[in-house]
Amino acid sequence: WAKTKGVGKFVLASSMTIFTNLPKAGILNGKTPKEPGSFYGFSKLCAEHILRLYCERTNIKGLVLRFPGLFGSARKDGLIYSLANRMKNNQPVVLDLKGLGNWEFLHVSDAAQLVKTLLKSYPFKDRYSMINVGYDGQMHLNDLVNFLRKHYGSSSQVTIRNAGDYCPCFLDVSGLKAWARPLVLDRI
Repeated sequence: WAKTKGVGKFVLASSMTIFTNLPKAGILNGKTPKEPGSFYGFSKLCAEHILRLYCERTNIKGLVLRFPGLFGSARKDGLIYSLANRMKNNQPVVLDLKGLGNWEFLHVSDAAQLVKTLLKSYPFKDRYSMINVGYDGQMHLNDLVNFLRKHYGSSSQVTIRNAGDYCPCFLDVSGLKAWARPLVLDRI
């Protein structure tokens, strides 16, 4: 369809879940093994490969944007939604991090701003490119809890279970820095 309609550029929203969970806190970059631990991550990695192969065989240029866990959207389930919903209602929160592994967060409005800025300035010189989208530095789960507490003026008591299963990390956004100024954590 893209070929017949004369589409010259294709942008794919991917995910940090394409990476294997590192055994400890770390940076997710080009050296991190791509070994997804979930079907969702596997599907994102497959989509990246399909786009790369298609771009190699056509005149379409592809850009993959890998995102961390987004919060602030209109979701109705998941760890971040449950946390925000309970804090909004000043209810006690129990976060079970069993099996979570590496995870970083990005507010959906910040993600939209970064994508908007990036797409205005990105030159699409290469046939296929990949850029990690995120803050310029790590956003720990504690940062997210504090952000939501402040945002909602919440008095919720937060209890964390299986904290050892959470490995703070951050996406290497050096590729993003060339085309859009990453957001700094103190903005949150």
